[in-house]
Amino acid sequence: MNRPPGLAIDVLGSIEAGVDGRSVALRGRQPRRVLAALAAASPAPVGAETLLAQAWADGRAPTVTTMHAVVSRLRAALEPDRPAGAGSGVLVRRGTGYVLLLSPGALDADRFADLVRRGRAARCAGRAEEAVDLLEAALALWRGPAYSDADDMAVVRPEAVRLGELRTAASEELLGALVDVGRAGDAAARGWAHVEEHPLREHGWELLVTALARDDRQADALAALRTVRERLAEELGIDPGPRLVALEGAVLRQELRQDEARPEPPGVAPRAMSVPLGEAAGLVGRAAEVAGCLAALREARTVTVTGPGGVGKTAVAAEVARAARSGETVWVELGEVEDPAWVVPTVASALGLAGAVQDAEGLAAVLAARTDLLLALDNAEHVVDETARLVRALVRRCAGVRVLATSRTVLEVPGEVVRELAPLDGDDAVALFLRRARAVRPGWVPQEDELLGVRRVCDLVDGLPLALELAASRLRMLSPDELRRRLGREGEAEPQDEVPDLAVLGGGPATAPAHQRGLSGAIAWSLRDLDDHGRDLLVRLAVIAGPFTLEEASAVGDESPATVLDTTAALVRRSLLGVRRDTSGTRLRMLATVKAHALEIADPRELLGARERHLHHVLDRTRSTARRLRGPDAGEALARLRCDRPEHRSALRHALTRDDREPALALAGELGWFWYRSGAVAEGCSACRAALGPTTAADLAVARVRAVSGRLAYLAGDGATAETELRAAAATAEAVGADVEVVHASLWALHVAALRGTGDRRSVADLVDRASALRVDWVLAEALMAGGMASRALGFGDPTALLQEAVAVARRCGYAWAAVSSTWALMKTAVDRDDLDAALAAADAMQEPLERDGDVTSWLVLIHTTAAVLARVGHREVATVLAGAVDGLGARVGFDPELMDPRDGPAEAAAVRGAGFEPPDARRHRELGASLSRAEVGALLADAVARARS
Repeated sequence: MNRPPGLAIDVLGSIEAGVDGRSVALRGRQPRRVLAALAAASPAPVGAETLLAQAWADGRAPTVTTMHAVVSRLRAALEPDRPAGAGSGVLVRRGTGYVLLLSPGALDADRFADLVRRGRAARCAGRAEEAVDLLEAALALWRGPAYSDADDMAVVRPEAVRLGELRTAASEELLGALVDVGRAGDAAARGWAHVEEHPLREHGWELLVTALARDDRQADALAALRTVRERLAEELGIDPGPRLVALEGAVLRQELRQDEARPEPPGVAPRAMSVPLGEAAGLVGRAAEVAGCLAALREARTVTVTGPGGVGKTAVAAEVARAARSGETVWVELGEVEDPAWVVPTVASALGLAGAVQDAEGLAAVLAARTDLLLALDNAEHVVDETARLVRALVRRCAGVRVLATSRTVLEVPGEVVRELAPLDGDDAVALFLRRARAVRPGWVPQEDELLGVRRVCDLVDGLPLALELAASRLRMLSPDELRRRLGREGEAEPQDEVPDLAVLGGGPATAPAHQRGLSGAIAWSLRDLDDHGRDLLVRLAVIAGPFTLEEASAVGDESPATVLDTTAALVRRSLLGVRRDTSGTRLRMLATVKAHALEIADPRELLGARERHLHHVLDRTRSTARRLRGPDAGEALARLRCDRPEHRSALRHALTRDDREPALALAGELGWFWYRSGAVAEGCSACRAALGPTTAADLAVARVRAVSGRLAYLAGDGATAETELRAAAATAEAVGADVEVVHASLWALHVAALRGTGDRRSVADLVDRASALRVDWVLAEALMAGGMASRALGFGDPTALLQEAVAVARRCGYAWAAVSSTWALMKTAVDRDDLDAALAAADAMQEPLERDGDVTSWLVLIHTTAAVLARVGHREVATVLAGAVDGLGARVGFDPELMDPRDGPAEAAAVRGAGFEPPDARRHRELGASLSRAEVGALLADAVARARS
């Protein structure tokens, strides 16, 4: 078996694995079935319940312990060189299940699919010899039925079936390629084997007959045609389709001789196909959409490909039309039809019936006798009513006619199947951009920094194919980074929403329809039939930064919920809004390109009113959510605020342009604790500075923002600024009589001062007394925590009692963060007395609540401190990996636990660095840690602590 270097998994037959070309012993049925399930789902996780229910479906009742044992054996087999105690980089715990992380090409099924794709592309481009080599290499990877050890598992079966179908299609593609290169005899030999295995696939018989005829074996070709006719009659009770009938005629007329050019059999070539062949050949990332449309056409009479302007509906429909293998395919371009009355005449003309019919019913009567016609109607949105009337008549009267339509608005005809196209994601968007870029810069190979610019461009235009093509054309004059900056409006004096500058995306090929030559034109085309009310609402909704609910649309749009429901439904039908459904419910989304156009056409006063409503709606919702951050619902509140970050930023940008800074101060004050726990240190500090400006007012909002600024400065390791800001916040709060804010700012000031070496026992006692008098449990919990930390930092008394009371109070009011932070301080006191078992127990208790909340800063602090403890108890490898994870994940958010904790942080880092590793080993382990995801780090931490405590 020719496997790539590193780990390789083979599923095209029995389940096998290898590492660097050496086979791996999987030892037993269960590991193979577990591996099969994970490989079939990769890179998605498979839940533990699924594995237990399906991998052991043999009458036994396995336990979770049994499953973990099998997973452990698999890890050992797949990573034979993994250091003891190091986390797995391949088979990773994800939630309650597992995920198999494979490098590109590690799965033979992926290599097979890639070879098939390349083979098809080579054949389409006329490189038939190359196509034969690629397709033969693809089929040589097969050793038997896919996933043959586990194809009875529900989690595996769909993938096994998909691969089997792709294998069959690849075999047929190879037969055609062999004929292309003049190897008709080889094609005929393979063709007989193919039709024996798939006797009811008419396309396989077509290829066999063509190969026999090209090999000058006319009698054998006719015999094959008789055989397929008999088999179809016996098995299905049907006659051969029109392609086989036409092929039989071509054989009888000896039109497929070896020395003849290679025409399509008469009667089967598509007619009136006005879309250039190269357009479909350039499809990227649309295989699933094409397959879905083809499947829908087999079941339904009408399929409508819909989606926003520029998403690539025409290209997808063209590929579907080519692949549908209809007896007759007629393509009709409706984009240039201005008058709905011309829809039927235009379709009739494409069918060769000009002047013969006057209306939809008349055309349907003429087409009623057609037995296999695919009618492709492109760009029907502006004449959708008349198009729908025609399609209804055809579906009602013409059993042999199917309709494939493209439209930004659905036809709403009986039996219609709608296939909505979304913009391209991630790598597919980049791939399309690069393909188009190489057309204007032949031979260009982007460097790493250029690829970063390309990815940002793709993000700015939401992966919209037309926008990507227009942007790529600008590389004639601009570098990717220059394009990114121009498209993102960088350098403009006024702050901008994150929408692209559509002026950069003008132009486009002169041969394209008018509404596809530039992005603004494409979007304006979608707006042409929208009434004033719908256009006004679209403009108002453009100020919302991310996906939004109907409630938000009502608030920002200044409309009643019922009106908003009707109007947004109309916008969705025109593909100006998309619908996103997940576990949190249904949300609407506006593409950045549509948003940019809406903002361009907006009346300034209308836009200002929408921004004001958006600001106050965001402020109200943030205030309501932030109140839950210090209670039992903190995790849910943090998640809600994470989702709303684009809205916070957009609202704050607008708030900072107002003469009245009160909303900006209010929003920054409410977001302070979210910024702290999510690690948004730089963002929060910048927002606080902007909101405060030069003000010296004694105002409660000012006090709150200065307290936020102080806590964030503490996270950033700037103790002097933190103490100054916190004491100023306390003084301002005192001046306005805000007792809770006075105590809260003061306790943080005490904590920061203690880390800097100042403070005394009296100040701790006074602070705890003041907090107790407030009768606000969450404030008391933080005060006891700060007092205990100050006691330890300054060395007076035993901080344990204060910290244990802090934990008890925090748990009583459901304030998990204060309980965890106090436990972290108890962990440090355990280290002080060299009780490392107690320190590890504290670490174990802290992890779950922090991960449940999705906390960032305290979670990184936990890992930093735990790594030092693990190094001290001899688990140096995993300690170094965890330290690398803190470096990597901390750098992504701009937070360093070592800087935050000037008293212990440097010593903890030194404990890991002094674990006894040679520099190359330590560097390798740190790099491994820096490459891990948060979920992988969490699993590694839990496993390491459990091992160290056992």
